[in-house]
Amino acid sequence: MHKLLSRQIRRVLGTDPEVLSAVQEELLQLSGASGVSESARALLRGLPVFFQRVNEAYEQGDRDLELKSRSLELSSVELTEKNTRLREDLASRTRAIDSLRASARDLMASIQTTQTLSVDDNLEALSELMRQLVRKQEESQRELHAALTDLAYQKFALDQHAIVSTTDLEGNIIYANDKFCEISGYSRAELMHRNHRLVKSGIHGADFYADMWEMLLAGMVWHGEVCNRSKSGELSWLDATIVPLSDESGKPTMFIAIRTDITERKRMEAAIKAGEERIRHITNTVPGVVFQLEILGAEFRYTFVSDRVREVRGLTRESILADPTSSTGQVLRQDRERVIGGMVAAARERRDWRDEYRIQLPSGVVRWVQSEMRPEPELATNGATVFTGIWQDVTLLKDADNRLREVTENIPVAVFQYCFDEQGNAKRFRKDKISYQ
Repeated sequence: MHKLLSRQIRRVLGTDPEVLSAVQEELLQLSGASGVSESARALLRGLPVFFQRVNEAYEQGDRDLELKSRSLELSSVELTEKNTRLREDLASRTRAIDSLRASARDLMASIQTTQTLSVDDNLEALSELMRQLVRKQEESQRELHAALTDLAYQKFALDQHAIVSTTDLEGNIIYANDKFCEISGYSRAELMHRNHRLVKSGIHGADFYADMWEMLLAGMVWHGEVCNRSKSGELSWLDATIVPLSDESGKPTMFIAIRTDITERKRMEAAIKAGEERIRHITNTVPGVVFQLEILGAEFRYTFVSDRVREVRGLTRESILADPTSSTGQVLRQDRERVIGGMVAAARERRDWRDEYRIQLPSGVVRWVQSEMRPEPELATNGATVFTGIWQDVTLLKDADNRLREVTENIPVAVFQYCFDEQGNAKRFRKDKISYQ
């Protein structure tokens, strides 16, 4: 029994809680013998349940009180923690403001501003001041970076490129690096204050130099290929970039020339050009059109066509190289699907292809063309099959074959043809029909 209910029973009812059940039983027995009313007996019977409910209520009250006490304790702990965090945040804010003040003073000292730092500046005011100071510092950094970039460009031009020289407005040399001395054959002492015409080769005409000086004096960068002559008379080709350096008004004050030796490349280009001319001469002597074709999927691209293409197909090299469909577009509609399909299949299978078909020239004349293609061992860089082939006009052969067939079909004899292999065995037999006239 709850201790509070026990005290109430002792004080109010004057009964020991330990004997309460016995007293209740005694009262019930007396009520049955003395003729007590039914209501009184019901009251007596309900007292145990009543005391039990009161006891449960007291116990529930104790539990609620315990929960409330615990909740208050937790709330007190949380409040203490929040107060601690607030104090720490305040201390951190104070430190941040002090740090901002120190940073602001350092920035003002570095950019030499006339702005002052007030003692009572709050965090918002300090943040705005810092934003302004940072912006000014960024502007100073950009200006410094631009200046350093200019110096880096000049250093790169003077120290890193292979062949470097600097001249004044008249073209007199005021600086030359070791590579320039080496390729020119002159010592630095021989070059200093001498005009750049000293290494002039005589290869370029007056207009070449006039155009170059016009650009340079206008403050524009000049780029081109120039041929110089060394002290020993040897010619060298240079890929040159000449940069004018201007004053504040934009007027050039000197020129820096940066060059790369391309002599070997020019020799190779000349050799390649001569080789191409020889190949073109050889292909033009072939009785047909030599071509090179790349096929990827259903896409065609010609990379070489010999000059006799106008004679055979009535087209120019340039038109076929620019538009490969100009060649397939000439094929008559009756043959076109077979021809294109055969070429695509040969590319896919990387095998030889040969066919005869009819084309219509731009003049409207229809001709017979025999085409043969053989794939190269290596694919193109894009994976296309590369063919080398030839177009030959076989119209006269076709006409002759047709006339021969007409003749053989109208004479009363059997005309036949054998084809033998190297061992003398017949490989093919052809017999035209016998005609009796």
